[in-house]
Amino acid sequence: MPRNQVVNIPGISSLLPQNVLYVNQQANGYAVWYTPPQEVNLFFVDGLHIPSGKFHVPAMLWKANAERLAVYALKGKAKPTENTKLCHAPYLNIYAGGQVCMGTVQINIAKSTCLEEFMQTWERYFLTAISAIPLTAITAPNPIPPICGVPLQERVSSSRRTN
Repeated sequence: MPRNQVVNIPGISSLLPQNVLYVNQQANGYAVWYTPPQEVNLFFVDGLHIPSGKFHVPAMLWKANAERLAVYALKGKAKPTENTKLCHAPYLNIYAGGQVCMGTVQINIAKSTCLEEFMQTWERYFLTAISAIPLTAITAPNPIPPICGVPLQERVSSSRRTN
């Protein structure tokens, strides 16, 4: 086979999913990916008095390792770059630094989990966690505006030093 020839692997359109922004494969590594704005089904517990149903959620940036998740909201629909400003996601279970309070969700991600399954699992866990905690956009009479500011490159770089 010629040296620079592209080889097509059956059933694989790319080596990494298009929404993956960064993967750190070191011990206790993490992945960073984004999802576009979308409509999702949320099922709230009866005690919250919020009807379950479909809700619009903003584009989001996700950063996760096998134990922790951080999420940020993004303005617009475009794929984020290293200069994209991150916004505080409009959920009550998000701490100031983007870390997510998972409540009673049992995190169980095997070391052998492939990247796509890893991302899907965290997204499912997150939707489960926020279903027990109301969205600020639903509960506040005047939604809290997103707090934007730190570019993606700075957020990923600073988290490398602390995680």
